[in-house]
Amino acid sequence: MNTNISSGLAAALAIGVAFFATGAHANHQVYVSDSNAPAHCQAFTPGPTNTVRNRVTGAENIGAAMNVACAFESIGSDAGVQPVADAGVQIANNGNTAFTVTCSELSGHFGDVGTVIAKTTASIDPAASVHVDFSADDTPDEEDGDLGYYTVGIVCNLPTHAVIAETHATWYDEDGVATIGG
Repeated sequence: MNTNISSGLAAALAIGVAFFATGAHANHQVYVSDSNAPAHCQAFTPGPTNTVRNRVTGAENIGAAMNVACAFESIGSDAGVQPVADAGVQIANNGNTAFTVTCSELSGHFGDVGTVIAKTTASIDPAASVHVDFSADDTPDEEDGDLGYYTVGIVCNLPTHAVIAETHATWYDEDGVATIGG
C-alpha cells in the first residue's frame, strides 16, 4: 500500500476517534409528513357498506356517518425514532349544510396505549375547512413537547359530505451531521 494512502487512512481514523472521544453528536432537525388523506386514512368498514370515497385530494364520506382512521409513520435515524410532536387532519365540508366532526388521537401500539385525546370541531360551513390538530399541549404531561409515542393515529367520525383533505405529523430526530461537544 502506498504510504500516502495509509497515512490518509490513519488520519481519517484519528479524526473519527477524536469526534467520538469529544462527544460528537448530530443536531436535531424538525421532520414533517404532509400528504393528502388517502395516503394515511381508511374507513373502518370495508366492502359494499363503506361510503368513504378516496380521491387524490381527499377522502369524502358520501353516506351515513362513518369512522375513518388515519395512521402516521415517522422515520428515524440510527439513534431511534423520536416521539411525534404533533399530528392533525384537515376536515372540509363538501355539502350544503354545516356540521361538526369529532376526532380522537391515540398514541402507542396495540396493548401499549398512550394518550387518548378527543376534540370536536366548531361548526364547519359548506365549502369551508378546519384543521383538527393534536399536540403536547393537549396531553397531561405537556412539558415533554410530544404526544408520547412515535406512532400516532387519528380517528374521525365523518358525517355525510365531510372530507378528510390533508394529514400531517411532525417529529424531531438527528439530522445526520455530526457536531463536536455540546
